[in-house]
Amino acid sequence: MQKQIKILLTILMALVLAISCSKNNPNNPNTDNTDNGSSGSGTTLTIQYGSKSTEVNTSDQTKLKELWVGLVANQFVYYASDYQYKSGQFDAEGNYHDIGNDYQTAKPEIRTKYIKNVTYEYNGKVYLAGIYWDNNNTMPSAYRLIIIDETGTEQAWYGSGSDESVIPDENTQWTKYDFVFGYLKEY
Repeated sequence: MQKQIKILLTILMALVLAISCSKNNPNNPNTDNTDNGSSGSGTTLTIQYGSKSTEVNTSDQTKLKELWVGLVANQFVYYASDYQYKSGQFDAEGNYHDIGNDYQTAKPEIRTKYIKNVTYEYNGKVYLAGIYWDNNNTMPSAYRLIIIDETGTEQAWYGSGSDESVIPDENTQWTKYDFVFGYLKEY
């Protein structure tokens, strides 16, 4: 009888451990990063953002935003990796603006509005990702998840529907675009 109780307790402990570990899974693209301070119960991970990497607490939204905006602020986005033609530009706050008809100047209207940051696993690495709301949405989903990989390529996914008030969370299903969003020259 005692042997059966020990086995049952061992199984119960394994289940509790598995459940608690799954809550801090780095493969979860939408770890709840609503904490605006540097403390919290997030997981400390090494994340990739552009050509850089750092160790960061995933619940520290202030630090994640600092890293993201530091990467994209005032950067032009190019159509191709030869950097010949500009398609848009991030502003100082991380919002994205399309380029106007002169192909040099960003339009004043925000095309995609910066919302927050999360971590996202892609090709075996954990990346810092920006969550954006597309103001010119023509699809059923207006939220975008964007990473800048180690080659300066802007990779993107869509998900979460067309209601701006429903911000993506851990249940969001992201679908990768079948094209690259653009390229950064400095990353």
